[in-house]
Amino acid sequence: MTEPLFICAYLLDGTGKAALIETDQAKQAWTDAVNRLWIHINRENPQAQQWLREQSGLDSLIVQSILAPETRPRFDTVPGGVQVNLRGINLNEGAQPEDMVSIRCYCDGKRLITARLPRLRAVDDVRTSLAEGHGPKTLGQVLTAIGDRLTYRIGDLVLKMDEQVDDIEEAETPDEEQLGDLRRRILELRRYVAPQREALTRASAQFDDTLDDRAHAQFGEIRERTARLLDDLEVLRDRTQFIREEIADRRNDKMNRAMYSLSLVAGLFLPLGFMTGLLGINVGGMPGVDDQWAFWIVCVLMVFLGIGVFALFKTKRWL
Repeated sequence: MTEPLFICAYLLDGTGKAALIETDQAKQAWTDAVNRLWIHINRENPQAQQWLREQSGLDSLIVQSILAPETRPRFDTVPGGVQVNLRGINLNEGAQPEDMVSIRCYCDGKRLITARLPRLRAVDDVRTSLAEGHGPKTLGQVLTAIGDRLTYRIGDLVLKMDEQVDDIEEAETPDEEQLGDLRRRILELRRYVAPQREALTRASAQFDDTLDDRAHAQFGEIRERTARLLDDLEVLRDRTQFIREEIADRRNDKMNRAMYSLSLVAGLFLPLGFMTGLLGINVGGMPGVDDQWAFWIVCVLMVFLGIGVFALFKTKRWL
């Protein structure tokens, strides 16, 4: 089945509602620069790529940025408008949530285009709110609504990670493999969230007439929430590191105790081993060779020697 040119296209009415329009209408509305037009595309769709390059009228640098295989979160002023790239967790089947996916956005004040590769639930949330009549009223608010939902789902993932760390901490014998996997996921998520905070900082501080004042203020709120999530991730990173060190300390302590016990046993039997070795040399002149009581006398001496060594260890508090 051939994928449509646009995933969806909306005309916002400024009250929180939007009209879902067909592809041909959306193309014409884009050409006419109709106010409050939002077009959502799959950037892997060849038709969408061709439309962006040949019919959208966008600067080639903007198109190249939208279609780039890899990109970092950003907020920049570009020819005719602003470009916003954000990342969200991957909730698609078979994917790891921390394998974050990006959404690329361009807005010129009248028109907004968003492009994604895997499906993003954050966009679905915004579409649902528009259908129910309590969605964004402006294109800038569409951007902030998407950013808000992305941040909300990142927060859910961080909360789940926090619960997993709690479970590992409370376990009598922590699972080191589980801990290592969780720590890797935390570090990977933090690596993605950190640049997103910087992009949101620019979005809230770098005022541009393309977006309304409310959108800039909302970007500031999302930035603060993202900063708190980043702090939480750093705390989780430190907690997992502490648990790793605690596990290593327990292992080292257990090994040290075992080595200490072996050393004490070896220390106790060292004088006895020396005596048996000395008496076992096969040379002439050994005393007691012809005495029938010599063996038992040696045994008694060895017992007293052992008791003496044990008493010495107790006196030195080595036991």
